[in-house]
Amino acid sequence: MNKISKTLLLLFAFTIIAHGDVQECYSELQDIYQHPQKHIHQFLASGKGFSEFGDAHLCHLRPETRYILVNLRFKNSLFLNGFLGICGPKHCSPDDFAQLSVVGKEFIANITNQSLDVFELTFYDPDIENAKLKDFSVGIWIMIFVLVTLFILGVAGSCIDAAESKSEKASQNIELSNHVAAIGNDDQGFPKQDALHQPQDNPHNPLILRVDTTPKWKAILKCFSFTSSLSKILSFERRETRTNVFNGIRVLSLTLIIFGHTTYYHARAPIVNVYELLTWSQGFWYQLMVASPFLVDNFLLIGGFLSIFGRADEAKKAGRVSVFGSYLHRIFRIMPLYLMMLFYFWKVQPIFSDGVAGFFYKKVMDMECNDTWWTNVLFINNKLPHGNVASCMGYTWYLAVDMQLFLVTPILFNIYLKKKLYGWLAAGGLTLASTAYAYYITYVQELTPIIIEQFFQTARYYEYYYVQPVPRFAPYGIGILMAFMYMEYLDGNTTAFTRFFVEKYKKRWFRYLSYVTAVMITLILIFVQYPLNNALFMVPQGFKSAYLAFGRLGWGIMLALFLLPVLFGHGESLYRFCSAKVWTPFTRLSFAAFLLHPAIMLWFYWNSNQGAFVQLLKNTEEFFGFWFLSMVTACIMSIMSESPGMNLEKLLTGRGRKEEALVSKA
Repeated sequence: MNKISKTLLLLFAFTIIAHGDVQECYSELQDIYQHPQKHIHQFLASGKGFSEFGDAHLCHLRPETRYILVNLRFKNSLFLNGFLGICGPKHCSPDDFAQLSVVGKEFIANITNQSLDVFELTFYDPDIENAKLKDFSVGIWIMIFVLVTLFILGVAGSCIDAAESKSEKASQNIELSNHVAAIGNDDQGFPKQDALHQPQDNPHNPLILRVDTTPKWKAILKCFSFTSSLSKILSFERRETRTNVFNGIRVLSLTLIIFGHTTYYHARAPIVNVYELLTWSQGFWYQLMVASPFLVDNFLLIGGFLSIFGRADEAKKAGRVSVFGSYLHRIFRIMPLYLMMLFYFWKVQPIFSDGVAGFFYKKVMDMECNDTWWTNVLFINNKLPHGNVASCMGYTWYLAVDMQLFLVTPILFNIYLKKKLYGWLAAGGLTLASTAYAYYITYVQELTPIIIEQFFQTARYYEYYYVQPVPRFAPYGIGILMAFMYMEYLDGNTTAFTRFFVEKYKKRWFRYLSYVTAVMITLILIFVQYPLNNALFMVPQGFKSAYLAFGRLGWGIMLALFLLPVLFGHGESLYRFCSAKVWTPFTRLSFAAFLLHPAIMLWFYWNSNQGAFVQLLKNTEEFFGFWFLSMVTACIMSIMSESPGMNLEKLLTGRGRKEEALVSKA
């Protein structure tokens, strides 16, 4: 017998043996479910329906059994993964089950009451997959090194702060003939005072200037101090300004977004009642949850306002704002926290997975991030890769949109500073153009606000509308226009448009009309979705596009109608509530918590040992836990990355170097 014949014979024998093993695995699987009394241990440890994991620990108690996890994934979708836990024979591996015939796979589909036309099947051994999470890659080691370095820098900076604080307390106990007191210390959040504007002709209050001689290395280390960063974050002190009304709106908006996402992000992980979740959109009161994406527009409007008003002082001094300086400030403000969050939850957090399907969190993160993480760094992850519904940490689309919209604000501000009319026309024109484009693109692409219909067009809905900057500009542009009005109001040099509202809001009836109109817009935008979500395919495309386009504009107008009276010195009850000091620490954490909470949710859901049953009461309980964890994690991430980034910007750009003014008493 020649070598070729021997090889063919061996391959044939191996095929027969392998096929026999596969058939045996299928036969035993059938026997477990068809005759449970004979295999009571395996039957109890196996799942009985869609996203039922069974009991992996019970299966591991028997040395002759092996726990296999079947993943049922919707074809062409990253959402709505289902699972089935099987406590099969020890000799049956995931590869054996993967080679099951169509009949065998249909048997699994029947157990879960699903169709193979909808799902693709993949088989895993969770013990093997979870063990792989402990194999550290180069990226994980780099991230661990960064975390350790930041921790050491934070401890060193805290020690320097403690030493200086001790030295200052000692010096305060020494009596001097001329007592001195510091002025202009805004490091703890107090209103900034310019000591150079103090009167110099008072002989009893002479001005003494002292230049800070702190060594550069020590100043850099102090930027990383945990103690000073934490004290600033948790401080209730803030500048007294009418813009504090945004504080309550930020925190309340974030709270409602976390509540809505508690349900939404269940769909990214195993859930038992997936079809029931889809029907929620047809309930009347569930429209409050369905409308939660509008709350993101609250942050866009506030972002548009602050992107202009935050550079008002610079504009007054220089007559223009630095475009490059604005971009640089934005990068220092966002990038340290963003990169820290991105690489931590991608590289480090999966190490702590221990649920039956915990390894799948890592698989999802790698599938989304391995080839696309660089788009996040460049803030184009809402654009690339084309057609990918969930790029790396897909929920960070907001940061990309916010950055892309911010690119135009320094230019618009300089146009406004050169000639106010042109600035108004440019900002207003872009706002209206955004609405017109949103109507056009949603009409051409036949996009819909109806939740169940969106499920079948998720890719197009995201690619052309939901995560794109142009359709999102309307609320951002309204925020810019509000900033123009508020600056004119403060300066007393108002245009006719601003003067009209300033005068009208002095009248109580007009303010009440503004509030009532805002409430009506809110109710219409929220509850018009009830007939939409129940009408399904009977709604004309023109109406669907009108809702998608004018809804964003309407929501921005609604917020402006609430906020403008407050900014113009009225609406004291609303102002006192939204600007209460209790919101201040949470406001400082709101940006970090907004970015972090979806990652916390996804990790939690993937590490549950059972598929979740989505229920309003259960979701409400989970919401409180997610809110608390998001704030705590945001605080940790902020003191390790966000605060050092802002401190370093002040140090390196000179914004933090100021002369220390001291006034001596005679």
